[in-house]
Amino acid sequence: MLLRRPRLPGRDRRPQVQGLRGETVRGVNLIKKRVPGALTLLGISNVSFGVPPAGREVLNAVFLHHCVKAGLDAAIVNAEQLVRFPTLPMAR
Repeated sequence: MLLRRPRLPGRDRRPQVQGLRGETVRGVNLIKKRVPGALTLLGISNVSFGVPPAGREVLNAVFLHHCVKAGLDAAIVNAEQLVRFPTLPMAR
């Protein structure tokens, strides 16, 4: 079974788009609980489409961190631009 989430534009302020990032994280967790043995994969940079470059790196790192905590098995990322979550200052 393949489930595909639509691109989540980072600057989109429409009410129907707000909260979809959190719903994606909860969705990963729900899939892992309800479909034992299911593998999950996300294209991480979709979450930050349209955000300025410095913000994209931070948003992608935080989103990836939460998705992995929720049970994400694999992610499509640009390893050259991936900021490691533990290296982010708390104020960022």
